[in-house]
Amino acid sequence: MTQSPSTSANESARLAVLSEYRILDTPPEPEFDELTALLAAILEVPIALISFFGEARVWLKSSHGIADAESARDAATFCSHVVANNGELIVGDARSDPRFHDSPLVTGVPHVRFYAGVPLRTSDGLVLGSLCAIDHKPRQLTPLQRAQLDTLARQVTVLLELRRASLELQAQRSQQRALHLRNVLRESEAKYRMLYDNLADMCATIELDSLQIVDCNDTLSRVLGYAKEELIGRSLRSIYAPESLKAQAEDQVTFTRTHVVHDRERVLLRKDGSVIETSLSATVLETGARGVIALTVWRDISARKKAERDRNFLASLTDLQRHTDVAGLMSAATAAIAAYLKVERATFVEIDATQKQYSVSSQHSRAVVGIDGAYALSPWGAQVGAEQRAGTTTIIDDVRSDPRVAAGVATCQRLGFGAFIAVPQIRNGVWVASLCVSTLAAHVWEEREVILVQAAAERTFLWAEQLRLTAAMRERELQALRQKDEERFRTLVEGVKDYAIYLLDAQGHVASWNAGAHRIHGYDEQEIVGKHISIFYPEAEREREHPEEVLATAEVQGHFSEEGWRVRRDGTHFWADVLVTAIYGEDRSLVGFAKVTRDISERRKAEEILQQRQLQLSASLREREILLQEVHHRVKNNLQVISSLLSLQMRKLHEPHARTALAQCNARVEAIAMIHEKLYQVKDYTSIRFDEYARGLAVNIFGVVGVPRSKVALVLDVEPFSLDVDRAILCGLALNELIHNSLKHAFPDERTGHVRVQLRRDGDSIFMAVGDDGIGVSTLEHGDHAKRVSLGMQLVQMLVTQLRGELTVRSGQGTEFQVRFPALVR
Repeated sequence: MTQSPSTSANESARLAVLSEYRILDTPPEPEFDELTALLAAILEVPIALISFFGEARVWLKSSHGIADAESARDAATFCSHVVANNGELIVGDARSDPRFHDSPLVTGVPHVRFYAGVPLRTSDGLVLGSLCAIDHKPRQLTPLQRAQLDTLARQVTVLLELRRASLELQAQRSQQRALHLRNVLRESEAKYRMLYDNLADMCATIELDSLQIVDCNDTLSRVLGYAKEELIGRSLRSIYAPESLKAQAEDQVTFTRTHVVHDRERVLLRKDGSVIETSLSATVLETGARGVIALTVWRDISARKKAERDRNFLASLTDLQRHTDVAGLMSAATAAIAAYLKVERATFVEIDATQKQYSVSSQHSRAVVGIDGAYALSPWGAQVGAEQRAGTTTIIDDVRSDPRVAAGVATCQRLGFGAFIAVPQIRNGVWVASLCVSTLAAHVWEEREVILVQAAAERTFLWAEQLRLTAAMRERELQALRQKDEERFRTLVEGVKDYAIYLLDAQGHVASWNAGAHRIHGYDEQEIVGKHISIFYPEAEREREHPEEVLATAEVQGHFSEEGWRVRRDGTHFWADVLVTAIYGEDRSLVGFAKVTRDISERRKAEEILQQRQLQLSASLREREILLQEVHHRVKNNLQVISSLLSLQMRKLHEPHARTALAQCNARVEAIAMIHEKLYQVKDYTSIRFDEYARGLAVNIFGVVGVPRSKVALVLDVEPFSLDVDRAILCGLALNELIHNSLKHAFPDERTGHVRVQLRRDGDSIFMAVGDDGIGVSTLEHGDHAKRVSLGMQLVQMLVTQLRGELTVRSGQGTEFQVRFPALVR
């Protein structure tokens, strides 16, 4: 419960009078609700309250904009200061006021930022309560709004007096008192009506269900151009512009749900068909037999919207800075200005007093026109020209009646100037340009239009000046760079001695000469300039007109290069590398040629010697290849002889172990022989395709051992890669031993299965695995491996060590031997 003001000397009297009014604990009354609704609409605030303070409590007679009663009573805390101080309380921003900035009403719900409250006084000066307006954002009251707040407070007091008088009437049943009260009521209604009709905003009372206008003020009637009788009974939708009809329907839905609409931008339609932009606010006046009656207030915001559009247009002109030339910038700017202002023409006129001419840039054309001696700037006339030279904006609403253009009216009308604005641009006290915006017919220019044209003119011309300055700076920089490049090129060309660099005219005569040309050709500049380039060619090439052919080809293709014999001044010949480049003018006509000649006689001799050596080396390499092929062929044959001897020896042996040992040796010899056979078949003796070799070796082992494929199948999973010869032999021997081992031990008796061979390059290493799904073996541990393995496995371990690799044995469902060794020799 909100605390009441502290008691004072007249507190008992105030409470006694308040009791006489019998206002505390009374139900809502439309008369009081209409006043708070009107106050909220007039001040454009969401909350308005009428509060009375009894003993240790506050009673809200009317609360507009707060549905929660508890929040409304809390908000009335501010009103206690009005009663306690016996005067008004205006708080523009509660967060900045030390009395309230920490209050929960400010920092929390209902978030009070602005408060304006005035006391409700009796005729004896006693303060019974307050009428207040509350907003959620800081603001200030205008003098008119302050007066309207006082007027409505007096209306509340009148209602209180009427209420007390009515009670007295009922008690005394006095006809005379009743008559007096009716007079007071009529006077009050008259004052209320006068306030309602004279509001600056447009107001109407609307029946929500039918959307009929029940009542309206004089302002709405005057602004829309209707008589009040024409508006009353008319549908609300009839005064809305087509573009706002959909929004009006949305407003109706919102209002039905919340009983309030605040600050909605809507466009109204006048009787003459013109439109006016407004801000809409609406609130409920009463709910009774006629349904919901709403007070609707429209505030004219046309000037504000025009100002906003003007600011947005000026901001959009920034996009014109993308133009890189002045003509394009001014043309685009004038087109944009003419389109926005809906005028027939916008023109930039640039003045060149020294040349006595001006140039015109617009969205239509650009032309240079001479200045008439009788006028400062044709066709405007001398007086307008004088204003422009002085930097004064010229505003002509009608050329037919303005004395400043009297002498040039006919010319203005012929050119389509009915009314115009001319904004001059002054630089260093000199008139340099004007922006002219004109209409075909007479037109009264608004102040905002003049300001907009002035701002657009200043911005556009500044950008044009920036473009010109940038272009001038760029041209100076380019000129300096060209001059610097020319000096560097001249220094470079004159200092080069290894190349003859000189220019020819379009006919092929020497036009310049450098030190390199003197060294190579032997001619001084004085004796060679003007001579034809054919002087440098041997007699045979001159006879077949080869020099002329060179120049013709360079002219067509842009350049020509060749190597050939050239003649020095002393008649000796040299081998030259020549480049001729055509030089064209801005009109693409041939200006001449640039020729660069280099004496490469020594290089040609070196190339001939190198070519001879290459021929000798090729012959030597061929002989070496033949020799290597013969070596590998003979090694392969010798190994086959050894294999045959081992086979003969095996036939004479009856001991199984001895025969098996010789068979294994024979397999190893054949594995090495297959390597040399591969080397004999290829030209690259540094490496061998090991995947092809491994396939052949595995198939050969199965054939030698004699294991039928129906018993043991060979599965090859081999990816292409190459190995050097030494490691190919080591890896081949290891592969031979591992396959023999699987065939010998994994499939005893009639057991069948598979032998799987895997070979692939895995990053920087080679991975080889031989596995089977036979009976398997136990994994050997604790260094006992060497003692318990066969000679073949010892050989495999030795081979893996030589390959700098690792051997891993995996046993489970069969046995798999994995070998991993580096792919490259380090």
